[in-house]
Amino acid sequence: GRQDGAHGRGHDPSHIEPNRFLAIMLHACDVSHPFRSLEAHIQWSRRLEVEFFAQGDLEKERGMPISPMCDRTQAGVGKFAAQQVG
Repeated sequence: GRQDGAHGRGHDPSHIEPNRFLAIMLHACDVSHPFRSLEAHIQWSRRLEVEFFAQGDLEKERGMPISPMCDRTQAGVGKFAAQQVG
């Protein structure tokens, strides 16, 4: 029968739903940049900051509440990175 990986008896990956597998892989890619070189990590962090602030600008323009980490008026040195921890 199927073995449950949560109990340390192995896991058959063929039982993972395709959408769940894709979600896991996307998350792994999303959080992998800190494990690259410092230069690559800084570049990706800056790209994320630009993307998040653009989202916050659009939310503000539409009269919507600004999502966490997307408000450029609340940004400061190290605040963006500190909010990503956890």
